[in-house]
Amino acid sequence: MPGKPDAAQDAIANEFGAYYHVDELPTVTSTGFVNDELPRRAAESAERLRHVLGDHVTAELGALLRAASDDPGHPLILMIARETIIDWQDEQDTWRVLQELLRRIADRVDDGHH
Repeated sequence: MPGKPDAAQDAIANEFGAYYHVDELPTVTSTGFVNDELPRRAAESAERLRHVLGDHVTAELGALLRAASDDPGHPLILMIARETIIDWQDEQDTWRVLQELLRRIADRVDDGHH
């Protein structure tokens, strides 16, 4: 399916630029964010991404998010850092938060929960 990875990356860029920009977030490493906001935000992001991309690309989207969550040098991570103005991959604490967020979004996208 040509073009699908680009569509997924564009959708992820738009999602993170709109909902995870540094000016829109509390301290991402705070307990409140990790325990309370992160699960809710991940579920909402998964729903928006599924809506934008369609259910037929959920497996590819989940795989892309998981691959990125395992590699701080992944192009998707660098794009997310640019879109959010947060260098997630530079600090161990923020990297762990982004990994958790990406994995939760991927799980939710794969499961198709609404």
